[in-house]
Amino acid sequence: MKTNTLIIAAALSLGLAIPAAAATIDFGGSLHASDNTAPPVPPLITVGGIDFYAWKSLDNGAMAATSIAGFSSLSGLPPANLTAQFGDLELLSLNFGAGTGIEHYGEADASPRFFNLYRNGGLIASGGDLDMTIVTDTDPHSIRYTLATGTGTVTLAAQNGDPFVSNLIALQGDSVLHLSIDSFVSPIVVMTPRSVLNNADYTIGGVITAVPEPSTWAVLAGGVLAGFAVWRRRVNG
Repeated sequence: MKTNTLIIAAALSLGLAIPAAAATIDFGGSLHASDNTAPPVPPLITVGGIDFYAWKSLDNGAMAATSIAGFSSLSGLPPANLTAQFGDLELLSLNFGAGTGIEHYGEADASPRFFNLYRNGGLIASGGDLDMTIVTDTDPHSIRYTLATGTGTVTLAAQNGDPFVSNLIALQGDSVLHLSIDSFVSPIVVMTPRSVLNNADYTIGGVITAVPEPSTWAVLAGGVLAGFAVWRRRVNG
């Protein structure tokens, strides 16, 4: 089983005519999951003859950047030298039906969840409140059958004096990294007939995106309007 895309993003709808210039980091990597809800527990749902089970743990993931744009703190850094590790997420809740399955992962044991970001192998930012919600397509008539999307967040703290977190705050107003997962084979156990699968590895990809916060754009928009008013007075004066 494998995924093809883990997408990490911060989306913003401002209702302004001014376009937001997003800073982005594309990633590729892997994710290891384990301890499924397989028999004797009944499947979450059986659709089209396929039994669906959830992973109880997303143990660890590792990523390396493939491209970087818009983050001044990372200027000149070869993308492959920016890496991340995350994991120790446990299944907190799930809701599966004929068409959609929702899984929420967070902290449920004594071992802390984590998200660590590295520059040239040195830790530059970390967070311990990572949460992820995964939505799976369980409609056998859909072209996205067993594919998933999802979201997640983690609040980062700067490490070793690195400016990345300050850069993130300057761009979006806070240090919360927003994760958006898109179009990957779901981290669920799909078995037919019923069998035991205790762990699996997924190929993932992703993107971190930061755009200005609403208050920043309000200031920018106000400045543009003020400048326009001054220009009109000069022309008509």
